[in-house]
Amino acid sequence: TVIRSNLLSGLLSLKHLYLQNNLIEFIDEFSFVSLKNLKELNLNLNKIKYLYSNMFDGLIFLDKLQLSSIEIDFMDEYSFNSLKQLSKLYLIDSHLKEIAPYSFSLLSNLVILNVNYNEIEKLRKNNTYYIFFFFDFKNYIMQFYRITPLFLYSVD
Repeated sequence: TVIRSNLLSGLLSLKHLYLQNNLIEFIDEFSFVSLKNLKELNLNLNKIKYLYSNMFDGLIFLDKLQLSSIEIDFMDEYSFNSLKQLSKLYLIDSHLKEIAPYSFSLLSNLVILNVNYNEIEKLRKNNTYYIFFFFDFKNYIMQFYRITPLFLYSVD
């Protein structure tokens, strides 16, 4: 299943969109650009492999994004940059292997970032992160909590 860029264009007042478990494999760039009032987007349990920089453009009031149990092969480090109001991001069991330096750096309202049950092999060092994290690489469990500016310690 593919979400084309014009599919959601008439849903200007939509506030919650639940697309979980729909076998979605690909989302065109700018597919959500007309959903200016959307506050919650659930894409859990799909087969989305790529998160790229223009994917979530237009979601200026999005507060909660759920991308758990998808199959990420590639996540652009600027995938979430347009989500200025995002406070909750769930990437649980999404096949993440790496988190790039600026992946969450512009998410100034982020309170919850849950990346539990991923096989994260690499965290690149970057002092612009504002995240305190706990991790256990043996069990693939990781939780991030935004609290105060800290340095991210590199594992590479």
